[in-house]
Order: sequence, then structure tokens, then C-alpha cells
Amino acid sequence: MSDTLIMEFEAKPEIGDGMGAALKAALPDTRAFDGCVKLDVLRSTENPNVWTLVEEWKSKAHHAKYAQWRTETGFMDKMMSTVVAPPKQTWHQSFDA
Repeated sequence: MSDTLIMEFEAKPEIGDGMGAALKAALPDTRAFDGCVKLDVLRSTENPNVWTLVEEWKSKAHHAKYAQWRTETGFMDKMMSTVVAPPKQTWHQSFDA
């Protein structure tokens, strides 16, 4: 069973549409990373600075390796400088109902 991470963050207002361009540039590497099953990007219709990433991973361990890589490359520090607060992250698994 895979694990799904839902991450929501708000870009600083001065970033504007630059966040979309940054995500388009960065996410091919995420999608290609070992263990990434699927990644969808959502943009709020109520506040265009709010973004949600829905990431499906083979396991939380796969995501942990990915997060470590992003941290080591400096990407996470750069990303954190563009948001108003740390992203909200919640993990989920599919439920057969």
C-alpha cells in the first residue's frame, strides 16, 4: 500500500506566478525520484498564492530519502524563503469504503 502526502503552502505575495514556474522546473525531478508514484499540483481558486501538492509515494521511507536529497541540495532552504509559513503536511492512506 502506498502513502500519500498532502502538502499545502502559501507563497509570499511578491512571488506571484513565479511559484508556478518554480514548481514546473522542480517537479520533474520529484516525479523521477525513486519511490514517487504520482504527484499532482493544485492551486487555490480562492487565494492564488495557496498551493497544494498531492504526492503518492511507495512508502514514507522513500519520501524521507527524497526530502533528505532536497535538503542536501539546498532546495528546501530556497523553497522556505518563498513561503509565508512552513508547509502544512499530512500523511494519508487509501481507505476502501
